[in-house]
Amino acid sequence: MDPQGHNRIATPANPAGQVPEPWAGSPYPGLRTLDLAQAPIFFGRSRETRDLLRRLADPAAPRCLVVTGELGSGKSSLVRAGVCGKLAAGGIPGLPGTEHWAYSSATLDGADPWADLMAALTASLPGRFHPAAARLPEEPGRLPDLVRAVVAERPGEAVWLLVLERLERLVSPAHDARGRDLLDLLLATAQDAPLRLLATLRSDALECALAHPGLRELVNGGGLYALGPPGHQALVRMIEGPAAAAGLSLDPALVERLAEDAAGEPGGLAPLAFTLRDLWGRRGEAGQIRLDHYLAVGGLHDLCARRAEQALERAGTAGRAALPHLLARLLAVGPELTVIRAAPAADLTATPGAAALCEALADPACGLLVQGPRGLTLAHEALLRDWPELHRWSEQCREARTLCRRIADEARTWAAAGQPQSLRWDHEALAPARALLAQADLLEAQEQIPEIGDFLTPEADWLDAELRCAATDPGRREDIGLRLARIGDPRPGLGLRDALPDLLWCQVPGGEVRLDGHGLVQVEPFALSAYPVTQAQFRAFIEAADGFACPDWWQDLDRRDPISGRLRRLDNYPATHVSWYDATAFCRWLSARLGQALRLPNEWEWQWAAQGAEPGFVYPWGAQWQDGVANTDEASLGRVAAVGLFPAGCSAQGVYDLAGNIWEWCGNEYERPQRRGCASDAARVLRGGSWRVNRGFARADFRLDGLPDDRVGGSGFRVLCAGTATGSTPGRQARTGG
Repeated sequence: MDPQGHNRIATPANPAGQVPEPWAGSPYPGLRTLDLAQAPIFFGRSRETRDLLRRLADPAAPRCLVVTGELGSGKSSLVRAGVCGKLAAGGIPGLPGTEHWAYSSATLDGADPWADLMAALTASLPGRFHPAAARLPEEPGRLPDLVRAVVAERPGEAVWLLVLERLERLVSPAHDARGRDLLDLLLATAQDAPLRLLATLRSDALECALAHPGLRELVNGGGLYALGPPGHQALVRMIEGPAAAAGLSLDPALVERLAEDAAGEPGGLAPLAFTLRDLWGRRGEAGQIRLDHYLAVGGLHDLCARRAEQALERAGTAGRAALPHLLARLLAVGPELTVIRAAPAADLTATPGAAALCEALADPACGLLVQGPRGLTLAHEALLRDWPELHRWSEQCREARTLCRRIADEARTWAAAGQPQSLRWDHEALAPARALLAQADLLEAQEQIPEIGDFLTPEADWLDAELRCAATDPGRREDIGLRLARIGDPRPGLGLRDALPDLLWCQVPGGEVRLDGHGLVQVEPFALSAYPVTQAQFRAFIEAADGFACPDWWQDLDRRDPISGRLRRLDNYPATHVSWYDATAFCRWLSARLGQALRLPNEWEWQWAAQGAEPGFVYPWGAQWQDGVANTDEASLGRVAAVGLFPAGCSAQGVYDLAGNIWEWCGNEYERPQRRGCASDAARVLRGGSWRVNRGFARADFRLDGLPDDRVGGSGFRVLCAGTATGSTPGRQARTGG
């Protein structure tokens, strides 16, 4: 500002006869818009600049002039560095005294266009005008008075020139009426007060703009200037001019190659600017940029996308997963247009993954995320075309918004009908719908709407809720287990993590057990797997390169080829046809892979867990048998079922299937319980009963023997950790459902 407090933007012109100072820093700012302070490095658009100045000088021309062009055509740099640079320097034919004009530039990229305007006014007006500007959102009718007050302090026939970048923000259907109301106000004020508007508009937003009556009248009255692609000589000037200003030396072959490649690229100015920024970083010690530097970059084509992909790789898996959240806050997606907007850094970096992603995209090596007046924003609107990930996400977001409307209709119908199961979407329909909503960052918001959130509940979740209902009969439980096997069972402790069994550990306190025929045995605290080892977990052992076929696990054990049956396909079913030798080898393998001391439980440990760690219990749930809580002969299923289908039958420590379903191997011998080890081929202990036998065999204290090489359809095992188990541990599990 000058001593009188006027907003005087320093002229980029140099006094006659003086040699310009070399440009300090990079003459190639990449995707950032050139502003008035960078007018000395703005080249290649002299004809377009003259055209716009003539329009501004024409007294018959509209008071608002809209510059339109495709993504990456250089609209904003032309207006801010080209036109405003010349105006601020003064001496424009037909426009005397432009050096005394008031200048403000508002980039419409925030959540509220009024806030964008207020930020621009606060940055450009003397402080005494700030209170009046702050009242404009509540008292918009005072804008003409504010304009007159600002201009009244300036000499000559000064005006206030307001630059509006990204005018599409005010006309896009993705935004509310506040933007259109602001546009109406600005157009009306330009007619009645000394205000001139100079705006930029993407050409793909022109149809939306023409739907606005004021802009339609403006266009019909000659207020539109269409910016086309630069010619070959203009491109050469854009490359050579900034280099000369900064004292760089460019290889002539490089200049020709760059101009040729930029002419062949859609919206070639943005890729050219991005590439020149890269080349600046590769310059030689003498300030030389050669053709081989450009060849090392890999050319203009897809450079933005390549840099973005490299940034995603640096951000890691968590950073890549945060990309939909980032895009949802940086892009406003409408039916026809996607508009760039800004967001506070705190909204974008709430998680470590999101923070890593922002850091990688904002890193100078990438430069796709920049700090703007209203927060972090994408560096340029051309990224909507040049970064395929953005285009794909925008299309997915439009599809997701259409899907939201359909889901809302379906949810209302479902609720009105009493929420019948038949009107729910099954997994095959719901899983891709949820994935699409999540990709568009819409899922969480939809789930907060009670009726819609219930409808969007994954099938596996409501099947699990049905399992926990005491009224669910055994036949239905079996159907649920089969369905979960088909769609993927998400219950923890049944599957794999990083190709290894992901066991859910239950802590069992110590106690004292009366072993049938062998007296009292003291039991130390231990951790027991919540479920028998499943087919998915045992199959991982069979298929691992260092698993079943590795001799390291079979010392002193009898190894035979594993049995494969139809149940091998059902991941959430217990592993059966498993011998004591197979189970022992599995424990050795998993101990080595996890770095934990894992083994088969001794039968007194197994019995103590099956008593719910209570001396008076006969079953995991208490002293008396309960119908419908275990897969024994009483359930009438007549076959093994998926693990964990009877939650009401689990122990207080959260251990499932200790009564019924399958027999489970214990580590010790049957006749001499205190003997473990592998030296003997004596019978080992089996506990737990199975689907084949009645409730008497499912008592916690019932002992059965089996030869260690037996592989029968009803025999499996679970795993014990004698030390401190690492991994997931459940809380106390409720044993009854609603």
